[in-house]
Amino acid sequence: AITFDDTDTNMQPDLVWIKTRSNSSNHQMHNSLTSETYHYLRPNSNVAEITSNSDALTAFGSDGFTIGNDGVINENNYTYVAWCWKGGTTSGISGSGDITPSAYSFNQTSGVSIIQYTGTLSSSGTDTVLHGLGAVPKFFITKQRNSTSVWYVWHTGLTSINYRLNLNANATPADGSGNGSMSNPTSTVIDTNHGGGLNESSQTYQGLIFAEKQGFSKFGTYTGNGSDLFMYLGFRPALVLIKKTSATADWQNIDNKRGDGNGNAAHRLLWASTSDAESPDYEQDLLSNGFRIKHGGEGNHRNEAGATYIFAAFAEQPLVNSNGVPCNAR
Repeated sequence: AITFDDTDTNMQPDLVWIKTRSNSSNHQMHNSLTSETYHYLRPNSNVAEITSNSDALTAFGSDGFTIGNDGVINENNYTYVAWCWKGGTTSGISGSGDITPSAYSFNQTSGVSIIQYTGTLSSSGTDTVLHGLGAVPKFFITKQRNSTSVWYVWHTGLTSINYRLNLNANATPADGSGNGSMSNPTSTVIDTNHGGGLNESSQTYQGLIFAEKQGFSKFGTYTGNGSDLFMYLGFRPALVLIKKTSATADWQNIDNKRGDGNGNAAHRLLWASTSDAESPDYEQDLLSNGFRIKHGGEGNHRNEAGATYIFAAFAEQPLVNSNGVPCNAR
């Protein structure tokens, strides 16, 4: 049983993303939508959903989760990190869309939605999928569950509404307007074109949709300067994902739990798009109101002068309410 530290977080998670820190190993991403909790996807791989490993995550608890003896997430003496999100609303999704998810769990307060749906398109065209957030998403990810397919990523900071990235690859943005397009979402739906990773007839999909919430999440862009660069968020981030968009580069995962042993958070680096073990990296800091990237940021993957980047940042919990008023201290 993995129990959250209640001085930081007290919640029942609906999405759990686990990665080995000390060794090279695949990522695992579990969600609460399936009755078989041990079913999972691999964010660094295009393989179909794994359904045969009952020793993986075995239960979602009221304040954490339970894992079996699967060596990828529970090898003796290995170290791990888990990034977790809370949904919570599993009925009453509303709005006008072509596809109603077969299962979902969303949280309008934090702007997080996890959905499962079945594709409908046999050739060209677009269909909309309900997400339940009641706010326009700034970042969403889809993955075909029942077959090999890349992870498609749409981010509000890409230069065209039809451009997309791959979570499991270091590639630059691709134009998917002909096939595999992820267009501008609305407060009720995401828009999906025909494509293996989005909306192919009779195929099953998972979607992770995020709306920006003041004091909890921020999705933006920046241009590197090759020196010290500060990005204001309005909150202390717990997790920051960064992707270079002007050239090939792996996704960078930085969080506030994996310090250097001297009380300094964020001095360990993982990559969403690879299976590599974590690496010491002292070129970034998570601060009370944002994050700072020093110098070029690990081989210019985070702060090369003149290069462009996108980021997705999340706080531990919302620090202000929807009107921007600070929450009471606990």
